[in-house]
Amino acid sequence: TFGTKGIAEQNGGGNYVPLVREIMNFFKTGTPPVSARETVELFAFMEGADISKSKGGCEVNIPQLIKSNGGGWLLED
Repeated sequence: TFGTKGIAEQNGGGNYVPLVREIMNFFKTGTPPVSARETVELFAFMEGADISKSKGGCEVNIPQLIKSNGGGWLLED
């Protein structure tokens, strides 16, 4: 990494090769590596966590959260 205070080497971790391969494959084929359902579920989980935290740790119904945001079609199968 190059910066205004010098150069730093990254030790271990940070191997982005698999991620870059998936991104390249997506651009070539147009097929996302993750389904729409999985993507929506992930975002709903994160939104539910934020809601729960803001309400002192209360339980959040993730399927209901998905439905209330227009994603009910994902839950039909």
